[in-house]
Amino acid sequence: MALIVLAICLLGRLGLEPEQWVMTSSSRLFLLGILMLCLPWFYSASPWREYSSFRVMGMLGGAAFYLVLLQGCLRESAIKVVLWLILGAAVVESGLVLLQMYVLQPGNWFEFNVGKARPYGIFQQTNVMATFLATGLGATLCLLLQSQCKMLVRRCLLVLLVTLITALIVVMRSRTGWIGACLMASTMLVLLRQQRQMTIVGTVAMLCGILIGFAMLGNPTLESLDHPGSNYYRWIMVKQTLAMIAQKPLLGWGYGSFDYHFHHFLIQQQPPILIGEHADHPHNELLYGWMEGGIVALAGMLLLAAGYLSLLIRAWQHDRAENREYSAFGVGLITLPLALHTQTEYPFYMAVPSWLVFLLLLALLDSLCGKRLRSRRQFGSRGLQSVMVAGSVGVILFMATGIHAAGVLTRAERQQLKVLPTPAALINPWSQARRYDYDRHLYDLLSYNQSKDNRLLIQYTEWARNYVMVDIDANVYANLIVVGKILNNPLLVEEFSQEAKLLFPESTRINALTKNMGK
Repeated sequence: MALIVLAICLLGRLGLEPEQWVMTSSSRLFLLGILMLCLPWFYSASPWREYSSFRVMGMLGGAAFYLVLLQGCLRESAIKVVLWLILGAAVVESGLVLLQMYVLQPGNWFEFNVGKARPYGIFQQTNVMATFLATGLGATLCLLLQSQCKMLVRRCLLVLLVTLITALIVVMRSRTGWIGACLMASTMLVLLRQQRQMTIVGTVAMLCGILIGFAMLGNPTLESLDHPGSNYYRWIMVKQTLAMIAQKPLLGWGYGSFDYHFHHFLIQQQPPILIGEHADHPHNELLYGWMEGGIVALAGMLLLAAGYLSLLIRAWQHDRAENREYSAFGVGLITLPLALHTQTEYPFYMAVPSWLVFLLLLALLDSLCGKRLRSRRQFGSRGLQSVMVAGSVGVILFMATGIHAAGVLTRAERQQLKVLPTPAALINPWSQARRYDYDRHLYDLLSYNQSKDNRLLIQYTEWARNYVMVDIDANVYANLIVVGKILNNPLLVEEFSQEAKLLFPESTRINALTKNMGK
């Protein structure tokens, strides 16, 4: 994303005129919505506010990326390029899914848990993978239904890819992916039937993909990871989040505090509600924003929704007024699986590629049919370019060194933290600050086995008390109980044992530690 911004800046395309920003009615709604979503951060309490800082920066970065894309003068000719890029990404992911299903063996280099995990490509989460494939299916259908190209080979390739991607979406067994793909594809096939023959071919290809997908479900790799209690957990999350909103509808509970407050809200009920599943998000972005940020965040979310819907309406009107090779409304429909997924999970937090594709498609759509508004305030284009270039280069360097830091920490963790890397070895410890802090204190805890220095245990206790205020972690609770016993601190043991038993009723380690308390 930073590279795209850098390229646009260096090409000098920050505006159609030298000293003006190009804005649209939808982009103003998006920008106002993002700014309102950032406001609750200022009145959230510590330590949750600090924890949510990256989320706020992500929203602001996304807004900057979107606005700069608008200045890049995306033309209708860019539609085909963007669609083929998305399709190419979906093909790569499809290849990884087939690799995980049929090629990889236990102990593989990909670290895929063969026989105990559904395929997930690079996304580490099957539902996110399914939604990304649904987005790729939308791009494929758009190319198939609207292309005026007479090349038989290209059309046959697109038909095969529609079949393949549809089959893999079925294999994912993701209800979110199924709903998003079905709604998007059915709407596209009905409304974008410019070529009746291609519409029939696309429909048949999808039906064949569905049949092949159900046939593939017999693969033993796919027989696990069913969640029979998933519906119950989702219902509990929604119901209790609404109850929390009812208690603090105006100011919310504070950005970054859902994990802590939600679980403690459950165990404080009479009788306590024990779900046995860790939830750091209510699986609905609208409720998430309202619960943490109050009415201001809710207004921000509604503004984003209004901007999105207004953009789809303008795309529909644009297509009816002008006969184009590629439908703007078709491009808008491709975003539908991702938009729906935000109301059933949190895809943009788990997969930056989904965030990038969503913003890219919306910016393309906005450039094609958005109502352009001239900015009243003048900006110096050279100064603005300099700021953008410096910011982009800074982000690129930060992320590149962050990849190095993550690799160093991963190697240390795989060696059971026998040696703790120094901040200098990481080069950029700030990119992995929370993870490094966790490893550093765990290293101190392990060092106690040799040094028997109680100060290490006391330092771990002080750190862990703050840590579990943000992240409900069963291992940290278990370590606190063990540390309390070693320090002969019955109050510490009792405090965290009672919480841990309620928060983690199915944890074998917690149950073993608390069962032997009186012995």
